[in-house]
Amino acid sequence: SQNGETFKSLLIKPLYTLTVAHTFSRGDFKPQPSVDTALFAFDKRPTPLIASQHYAIYKDFLAFVSKDRVGEGAWKKLFSKTQLHRLEHLVMGRGLKSQTLEGILDAFDTFMRLNQDKINIIQGAMSRLRAEQRRRDMLNQSGGHRRPRKKR
Repeated sequence: SQNGETFKSLLIKPLYTLTVAHTFSRGDFKPQPSVDTALFAFDKRPTPLIASQHYAIYKDFLAFVSKDRVGEGAWKKLFSKTQLHRLEHLVMGRGLKSQTLEGILDAFDTFMRLNQDKINIIQGAMSRLRAEQRRRDMLNQSGGHRRPRKKR
């Protein structure tokens, strides 16, 4: 869906409101870009949507569930079937990009209220995700997964 969130927007929006400050015309640039360009304003929320002492856990929660569609894999490790069905703001069987900020915040709130005993499962998920991304970036920079040639 076009209006879904991205991983990065789900990290930013609990702390900041985002507004489009200016939309550029493609003709504003030489050569003209093949994408639309906009300038965003980030305003710190007077009251964050997630308490600052819970933000690190929220990042781990997001990183942990980001790999699986709602209701599958990682989600099943954190929530019971009944709990998942009660999260009515989430789109079952779809990934993060199909979810709303409200749905993800509701899921995190439910997790913090009912399943805090499972925090150890998600701890460190954000650092692991970042390390994985760094490895992927390094592979891409070095020419990918090619095997070194055998010397004859």
